[in-house]
Amino acid sequence: MGSLPAIFDGECKKADAFIDGIQGYLCLNHNVPSFTSPIKKIAFTLTLMQGDKVLGWVHNIGEFLDDLNPAIDNIPALWDQFLIEFKEQF
Repeated sequence: MGSLPAIFDGECKKADAFIDGIQGYLCLNHNVPSFTSPIKKIAFTLTLMQGDKVLGWVHNIGEFLDDLNPAIDNIPALWDQFLIEFKEQF
């Protein structure tokens, strides 16, 4: 449901609006099973981050996700930590 947030290209002045859009979209779609998974929420968010300014960061976060064990690492604190890392980066 709802419109996807605009693509984030790494422009810092748009970072808060991007995350607000992501959180609103996730809240609106909270009944979608994949959006209850912190790992999938992060992966979804990364798909909406495109361009030269975000390429390296997105790649590194993607590699980090690949190294996680979904059976034990897929906890709410993971999403919270992602938001902290995003805000520190952008």
